[in-house]
Amino acid sequence: MVFISPTTPALPELSEFLSTDWGVGYTSGQVIVESKDHSLSSDGYAVIGQYSTADDYAYNLHKQMSEKETAPKTISYYTTPLSILFTEKNYRSVSSALFSSANSETRIGEKVISNGASPMVVLSTYTKMVENVEKYARVLVFGSEYFTNDFFISGETSSSYGNSDMIYSALKLMGNENAPINIPFKPFNDTALTVDQTTSTNITAMLSLLVPALVLLIGTIVWFKRKRL
Repeated sequence: MVFISPTTPALPELSEFLSTDWGVGYTSGQVIVESKDHSLSSDGYAVIGQYSTADDYAYNLHKQMSEKETAPKTISYYTTPLSILFTEKNYRSVSSALFSSANSETRIGEKVISNGASPMVVLSTYTKMVENVEKYARVLVFGSEYFTNDFFISGETSSSYGNSDMIYSALKLMGNENAPINIPFKPFNDTALTVDQTTSTNITAMLSLLVPALVLLIGTIVWFKRKRL
């Protein structure tokens, strides 16, 4: 997972890695300013994300939320717009899970660079068959470093937002190991002892007397041996 923000510098090596290998780009210094109807803040920085509708890998990041009758809002605060440089290339598939609205603006400072929806969360997936086994590798890029802020993830108001659900879905989706769920049930052997109260009392009394008696006997034998020496 890569978290970027408008204050993230150019970072040529990271930019090349994301763009060339994974098809995800960003421009340092750009910020999304959302319209009032799609923002939690008056400055337009707290963008209420628009869920993708295409049935692809990225759709799985919010599927369980967005298909609800009332889907929770997923917030991307102080976000740099991302770009998808290719959708299919070299076994990689690139798509966006979260967009700004069609009324949003992209700015550098006070200057408006462009208008319209911009990707804010982009998933790039590498898929290839290796020895008849399908192998995956994924890079998930967020345009906001505040996506996992406590206010949206674990604060008192976090239950109102879908950020934590999307992160949880990402963790499940990006795991390479499958957890088997069809293991046959096998009960443990029953090794419990069943004794009645009388037997239990006799065993307790025997152990209580036997141990001291053995200690006394051993002590007596040792005492006689030492006395003869």
